[in-house]
Amino acid sequence: MQNRVNRTSLVVAGAVIVALAAATAAVGNAQRHNRAGRAQVVAYTRLRRSSSPGVSAGQALTAVASRLPELAAHLGSSPIGYASSASPWLYVTVPVPSMSGGADIRPFWRADLLEGAIAELSSRTSDLRDAVLGSTFSAELPDGTLVSDATGGMGDVSSGQVFASGTESDAFIRSQLVATLTAYGVTPVDIQIVHVIGASPAVVVRTADISATAPRVGQLIDDLFGTTPKFEGYYLELQGPNGTPFVRVSASFRTGAGRLWIDPSWDGQIGGLMHMGR
Repeated sequence: MQNRVNRTSLVVAGAVIVALAAATAAVGNAQRHNRAGRAQVVAYTRLRRSSSPGVSAGQALTAVASRLPELAAHLGSSPIGYASSASPWLYVTVPVPSMSGGADIRPFWRADLLEGAIAELSSRTSDLRDAVLGSTFSAELPDGTLVSDATGGMGDVSSGQVFASGTESDAFIRSQLVATLTAYGVTPVDIQIVHVIGASPAVVVRTADISATAPRVGQLIDDLFGTTPKFEGYYLELQGPNGTPFVRVSASFRTGAGRLWIDPSWDGQIGGLMHMGR
């Protein structure tokens, strides 16, 4: 598997580096690395459809690009330092408001979803990395500055995964999410359901008491998104009473990418998260 987690995927300036111990623990099993060869293919869902020849990766990109219109994406050859391959490499320029405070997580998550969709739609084997070998995501800041090769990658993830939310309407998904958030005593600020292939919720919530919510974050993630993932991916942002984020986390179950930032002042106090870094 390919590991190209550079500046921002799991490392954000001033942030705690973390891995989820609950719903996205499996993402770590598909983390990308630079060694030769392939690791065991990871499946996050119990149900999988039979593999069938897909369209070309270029056709897949054309089919889904309009669903994430802010992303400028193209396919090309592997960058220098990677073995040549018949499988394409995905290059994406991602508009990012800031490279600090976890503000890059949601934009890069959307690029993760794009990559996973292209791989799934063009897959011809059981390993999605045979369809898209890897990726390079560059960040475009509001002042026009381009942070090249900020993050990217691709895990050895099973093709044909079937997610439980596939037959559910957006209204039903939203109502279920709101019910769970209400049970935890947090207030929904914004819920968007992103569709690249299937549903991927982006959820922003606010708590009146961070100290009460913090120990329950891991369980909240489980209850919102499933210990066996119900969605192709998700983004969750937890804000304090003044609207300032203290947790930003995402997962993409067709690429094996997990991204998470925690406000350093809450290091070690967020339940269900495992400290890994600086």
